[in-house]
This record gives sequence, structure tokens and C-alpha cells, in this order.
Amino acid sequence: MVDIYLAEKILNDYGISEKVVNITSFQETFFDKQLRCIYQFDLSNKQKVVCRISRESNFSKELIEQQNCFSEKLRNYGILVPKKYCINGHYCIIEKFKNRICNITLEEYVGCDYENIKLSSFYFLGKMLGKMHFISEKDPTEIGYSHISKSIIMGRARFANLYHGIEREIEKLNDIKEIESLHDELVHKVKIILKGLPHGAVHGDLGIFNNIVTMNGKVYIIDFNLAGDEAFLCDMLCCFYSSIYKFAEKKIYIDISEAYSYFIKGYFEYRKFSYIEIENFSIISALFDGLFYSKSIIKEYNDNRNASVLEKLRCAKDKFDLQNHIFCNDVLRKG
Repeated sequence: MVDIYLAEKILNDYGISEKVVNITSFQETFFDKQLRCIYQFDLSNKQKVVCRISRESNFSKELIEQQNCFSEKLRNYGILVPKKYCINGHYCIIEKFKNRICNITLEEYVGCDYENIKLSSFYFLGKMLGKMHFISEKDPTEIGYSHISKSIIMGRARFANLYHGIEREIEKLNDIKEIESLHDELVHKVKIILKGLPHGAVHGDLGIFNNIVTMNGKVYIIDFNLAGDEAFLCDMLCCFYSSIYKFAEKKIYIDISEAYSYFIKGYFEYRKFSYIEIENFSIISALFDGLFYSKSIIKEYNDNRNASVLEKLRCAKDKFDLQNHIFCNDVLRKG
């Protein structure tokens, strides 16, 4: 936990002179020489701010600056994003924490987790995402980082990486090799078409789970830690499927086709698919449907170690299978 002395020093570095009266920890992750901590500082003037302290090998100060610049650009275009604090033109400062030199950012505190989730939430989510992609096409930003694309292009996106550490349990499934093959073949197809897809700066981790709501009911987008330069179609389908299976983790099951109709209606208010996106929709949809479904099953198994949970992983075969995938239908992919 950060102490009040360091908290006030960070505030002073950002030009804020208020005293800290309380510190709440949102996240404290320490791994080897890397760390990521998120704190809420309650100030003496009743203002609240969120402080992120990080030291991660893949996230330089320059990258964090670019991600915050993108966040502020979206805010200037009217997308609800918490204000990032800036000092002398910089959104990220360097400070020592736990005997390590760390990157530190500060933003306004706007509210609590968004939990009033329903089917119409997908319309709102699609609308936010469509507007973000429209802004990135109209006013390009280069962040210089891509989580999904680099993973695919560099050959790191392999199905076997999903179950690292539980190989023995997974390999008891008779058809796991077929599922692996379907996933890895889709990744290869996406790698070939990736450069031809429209792309730009994106949030990179947007979904039902990365929104918070204010006291007056406004919903804000948070956590730009994975913001980068990605294909819009990949970002869109990651957003949709990660949200679908986040529902499933909470034991809330909804009709995927119905949710998609809400989602794409909102998205198309700001941005329509290009021809190449329509042509390649099924491939990318099948990949991310199967991927996020598989991740949710593996997470469920890791949470409770119930061997019967892994049996559900067999259903990933139909999700990765282009011949059987639900979104091969033209009406669904074109909205």
C-alpha cells in the first residue's frame, strides 16, 4: 500500500496541494520485478482521484503518454472518459515506489463499477465503440503499440498458450488437438488478412466490464492500459465476445444473436463496415468467439478445479468451425 507521504508527493508533482485523508486500494499486483497498483486518494477538499503506479517491461513511459493522449483526445470529442492530470505537458511522471522506479498517472475519480447490465447495454456499448473508431479514422492517432496484432503476427497466438500450467488436465479431452488445430488455422488466416483491414487507435480492452457509472447515471470508459493500433474489426469483435462471456462467468446467459443485433445497431450509428471487413467478418468472428469462450471455461476451471468444467471446452470446436459458426449468416454480419 502506498503511504500518505508518497501520495501527497505524487499530488504535489501534478500540481495538487490538497492533503490526502484516505487511501483505498483498487489493485495491488506484484510479480517478479514488475508491478501494477491502482489507488483512490480521498482529498481534504472532498475530491477523489485515481492513481496508477506501474512498472511493466512492455509499457514504457512513452507508451503510457501516448495512451493517455489518446484518452484525452476522445474526451475532447465528447466521449465520456475520466480527465487525465497533466503537468508540464506530461501525463506520466517517474517516481520511486517499493524501491523501484515506476510510472505514475493520475486521473479524476468518476464513480463505481457499472453493474446495471442488460441486453440494451450492448446497444450502448456498440455506440461508444463505433464513435471511437469513427474518431480514429477521422483524426488518426498513432500509439505505437498493438496487443492483438503483434501477438498474431509474431506467432504468439497459439491455443496451447491458453492452458499453460494445466496441460495434463486439458489433454485428457479426446478432441483437444482438433480444437487447437481449428484455432491455430484461424489465427493463420487472420495473420494473412490483418494488414489489409482498416485500423487505427483503439481502446483495446473495451467491454461491459471496463465502464464505471457516476452518481447521476453517466457511464464512463476507463482503463486504457491496452490502448493501441489495431484493426477495427478485431477490436469490435473482441469487445463483443469478451462482454458476452463476462456475462457467462456471472451465470447470466443471453442469446448471442439478439445481443449482436443491439450491439451492431449502436455501432452502425457512427461507423459502417468496409467491403473487406464484410468479406472477412466470419473468420475473425469465429476466432474471437472460440477464443473468449475457451478462456472463460479455463478461468472457471482454474477458479474451482472441477474437472467436469473442462468438458464444456469441447463446445469450442463448433465456435472455431467456420462451416458451423453462427455469424456466417449475411444478415448477422452486415447488421
